[in-house]
Amino acid sequence: TKEQTKGVENTNKKFEGISIAIDEMQEVVQTLNESGKDMESKKSEIITVIDNLSAISQENAAGTEETVAAVEEQTASISELANASESLAKLAEDMQVNISRFRY
Repeated sequence: TKEQTKGVENTNKKFEGISIAIDEMQEVVQTLNESGKDMESKKSEIITVIDNLSAISQENAAGTEETVAAVEEQTASISELANASESLAKLAEDMQVNISRFRY
């Protein structure tokens, strides 16, 4: 009977060890689940930030296109002014020639 008692005690100790190991595993699994939820939350935040950055980039691209269009328009206007200025200078020369004819 002593051997049986020792055998039962050994079996009980082993079951207690198994029970402790199961409890520890449950804690590890719970920690992993919490980490997974935290990672999912962070992933959602990162996706939101990336979406916002994408929208800002698109707005910047649109603003850049508008600026380029405005610069091209101003360049065309300056070119027209330069042509008009050349025409006026030519007219002024012609007028000087005509006026000088009347003086003599």
